[in-house]
Amino acid sequence: QQDPRSLVYWTAYSKNGTAEGSIVYANYGTFDDYAQLDRVGVSLEGKIVLCRYGAVFRGDKVQMAEDRGAIGVIIYSDPFDYAKDNNANKTFPDSIWLPPSGAQRGTLLKTDGDPETPFIPSKQYVYRTEREDDLRKRHIMPNVPVMPVGYRDAVKIMRNLDGPLVPWSNWKGGLNASYRLLGSSRFRLTVNSQTTRRTITNVIATMRGYEEPDRYVMFGNHVDAWVQGAIDPNSGTATLLEMARVLADVAKETNWRPRRTIMFCQWDAEEFGLIGSTEWVEELMKPLQQRAVALINVDNINGNTSLSVKAVPLLYRALVDAAAK
Repeated sequence: QQDPRSLVYWTAYSKNGTAEGSIVYANYGTFDDYAQLDRVGVSLEGKIVLCRYGAVFRGDKVQMAEDRGAIGVIIYSDPFDYAKDNNANKTFPDSIWLPPSGAQRGTLLKTDGDPETPFIPSKQYVYRTEREDDLRKRHIMPNVPVMPVGYRDAVKIMRNLDGPLVPWSNWKGGLNASYRLLGSSRFRLTVNSQTTRRTITNVIATMRGYEEPDRYVMFGNHVDAWVQGAIDPNSGTATLLEMARVLADVAKETNWRPRRTIMFCQWDAEEFGLIGSTEWVEELMKPLQQRAVALINVDNINGNTSLSVKAVPLLYRALVDAAAK
């Protein structure tokens, strides 16, 4: 990770601009957390919210903060959740835990696919039915600047808060600081971002079935990554490419063909809101409804020898039988 751009932290679709004000700590930024602040009389009006990753989608954290008048949001990865024992010597690259400088990038978009073309493929000739201003008004995209930071920076912010201590144990994480609800210090949050249209490319490889060529068994993964993508998505990419290589070799050496057509799908722009896969499905909705049998998503393959899979019940027996082999 020697690329200097790997330390540029940002969230997709954040509002461009500057927010200046005092900070309120909101735990994970869930509905219950904001309701707890309401109950103790802590207002978010004109404030910058500091909350930690986890529990709910980051876009929901931001929207609920906006609804209460917040002017900016800072989201950090608390060592309680991402760095066991809060020991800098036990973090990456010496272990799996997140180092102090590590921050999570991600999308804030509250929909899937190109937000300008809902339910229709985002082709060059397609009329854009949505505009950015309207999307932000409807909270599909945020109206405030949002920034992710590592716990190295979050602890400095927390130490500058001089308000009441957090009274609830489940609001306290692993920062080496006293957790406080708010403070009198003023902070400036500046986000320099822009939204532009870019061309994306999906790559689909097909091995035609011999008996039911019009039935598709699909393996999918995305090719884009926030940084270098060592695990997300390249662990899945390596798995997908190896499956394709093995099947191609077997077919070449033995003339074997699958019963149904197998499709290897590499999606683009997944990190920005499942854009590549969503637009592909929107374009081919009718044939996929009639012909697709199953999709196996191999994004993010990691762990040990234990199998952990999320799937519809129809795939249960096939997965268990495959794992037994």
